[in-house]
This record gives sequence, structure tokens and C-alpha cells, in this order.
Amino acid sequence: MPLMDVKKIAQRQDVVEHKPKYLNTSDTPAFKKSRNLFALNDAKNACSQELILCEGYMDVIALHGAGFTNAVATLGTAITSDQARIMKRFSPKVVICYDADAAGQTAAYKAFRLLGEAGVECKILKVENAKDPDEYIKKFGADAFRNLMERSRSEFDFKFDNIIAENDISSTDGKVKALDKTVSVIAEFPGAAQREVYIHRAAEVLEISADSIRADVEKTIRRRNGQRKRDEFRSIVTATEGYGDKVNPDAVKNPRAAKAEEAMLGILLLYPEYIGEMKNKGRLPSADVFFTAFGRKVYEAMLELYEQGSFDEALLGEKLSVDEMARLAKIKLERRRMSNNTVEIFFDCLSSLEEASRSGEMDIDDILRAKRNKKKKDN
Repeated sequence: MPLMDVKKIAQRQDVVEHKPKYLNTSDTPAFKKSRNLFALNDAKNACSQELILCEGYMDVIALHGAGFTNAVATLGTAITSDQARIMKRFSPKVVICYDADAAGQTAAYKAFRLLGEAGVECKILKVENAKDPDEYIKKFGADAFRNLMERSRSEFDFKFDNIIAENDISSTDGKVKALDKTVSVIAEFPGAAQREVYIHRAAEVLEISADSIRADVEKTIRRRNGQRKRDEFRSIVTATEGYGDKVNPDAVKNPRAAKAEEAMLGILLLYPEYIGEMKNKGRLPSADVFFTAFGRKVYEAMLELYEQGSFDEALLGEKLSVDEMARLAKIKLERRRMSNNTVEIFFDCLSSLEEASRSGEMDIDDILRAKRNKKKKDN
């Protein structure tokens, strides 16, 4: 759609009370807003040095009209990683030119993060004495905006200036809060030389020695690295132990009991006649012995079908979900690979289940701690 047609539509929407400033269509199979940028078709021919990223169409239209044809905007959505990668393809630098309100400043933080992850060098332009770039150009003209562009700030300057503005550094408490937030921001930057520049800037403004700030930054980095390693280890354990299991969420509480239950269910799926044998001998376990809700549900369904006179595994599908039936198929297949599936093995699994249930629930932290302790002993 031509820029002027979009401008007319947006102007008509502005005069209607309680209507949105910008009205966007829904995504379609052929068009995804999150993967496109408004006016990129024009801006791509003038953005070899840098792009100007705006919040809305009217800002882009105003900038193009003033000669800044390297301006683009997201299509009514917050910036996405796809859009960040698109901008990286066309320019190594981006100047974020968002509205001066709180929402615009919050959106700038996300833009900095996603553009940085895409490898784009970012700065932010602070719109002064106007709510957005459109209003600023109408008030002060193109030359004034060009001067404003030259004063655009780095990510650290933007965040640091906001920290200083939000905290009274003339007071002890205010200075401590500002220092804590500043240390956290500096620790986010990967380059040691880059951090050193910011440390000296913060030391000058906060009137605190650079050595003290540097020590806090390094401590924060070590703590974050340690937490990241713990999170990575946790994710590995989660993946290998089956955590996040939507079919059997109780399994995370006691993996040993859950595995014993699966073995019991697998044996009965292979040999449902065992139900009759155990019942005739008065040895048929109650469903209450099962630790997980999934195990109890399946076992009760199997007993009910057997009582009806003919155990047909397909009829379990009337009582269980598709995902639950898929899990049973997997359990049966794994049990079929075992060489010994006698009634005695069933009761061995039952004993293991009862023992595991008596030992109490185990959460993820207990498992992680046990694995770390075992690793230390092995070493």
C-alpha cells in the first residue's frame, strides 16, 4: 500500500473517538506481520549505513517526507527476532526512534536485546519536547531532527541515564539502588573492554571508585555464569528424566515409583490373563497402590474391562485420551523387549513401587542434589 494511502487511513482513524490509532489486519498464510517491516521496500535502497526503527506508520511517513527515507516500523506488533534479522540483512546499525512515553521506553529495551542478539549495533534517539518523531518534525523540522540523530545514545547510556533519573543519587539509599542496577546492566555486556568504559563512566557519575564497581560486576558475572550452568544441568536432567510430562505429571515427584508402575502396566498389557490369575488367588492389588493418577486411571480401566468378560485393549481408547493411549503403546513396546514378564516379575515391580512410595516424594532439587553427591563420590 502506498505511503500516502496509509497516511489518509491513519488520519481518519485518529479523529474517531475511542478508535485505535493504527488498525492492522490479522495474519494470513501469505502475510505475517511479525516477519515484515513497514516501508522496507523504500528504506532498503537508502539504509546501507543505518536504519531508523519507529513505532508506527505516521512516524515513518513523517520521516520519509522530511528526507529520512531509511526509516521503517514494525507492523503494529512489538519487534520480533525475525524482524531484527531482516534489519541485519540490510544495515549494520539501527537507531531506535520510539515514542517518549513509558511504553515506548519499555519497548526500546526489547528492541535493544533482540537487535543485539542479531548482531546489530544499536543506538536510541531521545525525542525531546514532543511525544513522537512525527510531532517533533512538524514542530521543529528536518534539520532539528538530524541534529537529534547525531545525539543518539548507546544502549548503556540509555539505560544508565534512566537509572539516574529514577533514583536520587544525592541520598545514600538512592545511590546504592542506582549502583546495584548499574552493575546489573554492565554485567550484561560481553566485552571486557566495553565493560571497562562503562565502569569508568558509572564511577564518575556515582562518585564511587572504579575498582569497587568492577569487583561487583565481576561477582555478578560469576553468579550468573554459575546459575546458567545450573539451569543447563537442570534442563538436561529434565529432558532425560521425563519432566514436563503432560500425560503423567506425577512421575516427576517419584521417578522410581513411576517406572515400577509402567513395568506393571506393561506386563498386564502383554498378558491381561494375569488379572484373572491374581484375582483367583486373592492377590490382585488395589488401584490405591499406584503412586500416579495416570497409573491408577489405566489400572482401574483395565480391571473394569476385564470384569466385563473380555479384555480388549482397543476399548481402553473409550476411557483414555489419544495421548494416554500413545503412552500405553510405548509402555507395552518397551516391556515386550524384556525377556522376563512373568507374574513374579509383576510382584517384584509391585514391591519396588510400594518401597518407592514409602520413601516419599522426590522433587527435581532432590534429584539434582543426589546426582551431584554421587558424582563427587565417584571422583
